[in-house]
Amino acid sequence: KVPRQGGVASVGFDQPRRWADYRRAGFDVLAIPCHDWGPIVPYYTRYTVPNTLAMIRDAVRYDCPGVINSHWASFHCPLPLQDYGIALTADRAWKTSAVPDARDFDEAYCRLKLGLSDRTFLEALYQMDGMLEMPTNLGRGVHLPYWYYMDAVLHYPNGHADRLKYGPAAPLEDVDYRSIAQKKLALLAKSQVREASLRGLERIRDQSAAARRLLDGIKRHTRRSRDLFDLVVWLAEFRQHAAERMLALAHGNVRAQRSRLVSRSRQLRASMRNVYGRFMDSRDCAVEEASLFDGEEALLRS
Repeated sequence: KVPRQGGVASVGFDQPRRWADYRRAGFDVLAIPCHDWGPIVPYYTRYTVPNTLAMIRDAVRYDCPGVINSHWASFHCPLPLQDYGIALTADRAWKTSAVPDARDFDEAYCRLKLGLSDRTFLEALYQMDGMLEMPTNLGRGVHLPYWYYMDAVLHYPNGHADRLKYGPAAPLEDVDYRSIAQKKLALLAKSQVREASLRGLERIRDQSAAARRLLDGIKRHTRRSRDLFDLVVWLAEFRQHAAERMLALAHGNVRAQRSRLVSRSRQLRASMRNVYGRFMDSRDCAVEEASLFDGEEALLRS
């Protein structure tokens, strides 16, 4: 006898037929989108927002009981950035007629959350979404600007095969970040997409600088949620720095920029402890800080 109640977690965003199959079998199906997929800033434009809206549409289509947000710990995405995804999911789940678009919600979110008159704050975040994955022959690409969970292919002796065996995200306390950064540079030097990857780093640098300018323009108008605002400012500064240091290492002109980049690294570490310390345990923050700074900074100093 088929049970009338059950829980099914589907990762097949493009397989709504499976939803129908489970519903016909008598199961209740819950849509569980992830709103922090992406290296440090969620991949809003291409994945998290479209996936969430699509899953809500399918949940309505197949008469599912609801939608639950999820947050995956293998990503660098700071927990406060989940606030937007949770609020968006709740709003669109109730306003199913407006599911295809989120612009009206974005303006309301910025007004209620930060006291701003438009969506410039979210535009700055959208400027920083995306990632720079360089393909390798290890079974999985690597993220060039800083450590990301897929870089475990450089941590495990057998690359992606070990990731499948031990888990996709290596224990951060066991990672040799200096070695990881060196391996990335070696792969980049021989890569067939070296020039495209360098242009990708330049794009991350420039997008982050543009996001910072947007944030500077609305800073004095932000009346609420300053902790969230300060976090996003830090993210813009860090992403710009991460791209600049990798470009310097890749071009082999570290000597001319060493003092500036190392000094900037120290400044960002200090401000990270202040900003992240508002929502993260100090021990977890120390591990996170090491993953974002230790490897590249060690190479800059050498």
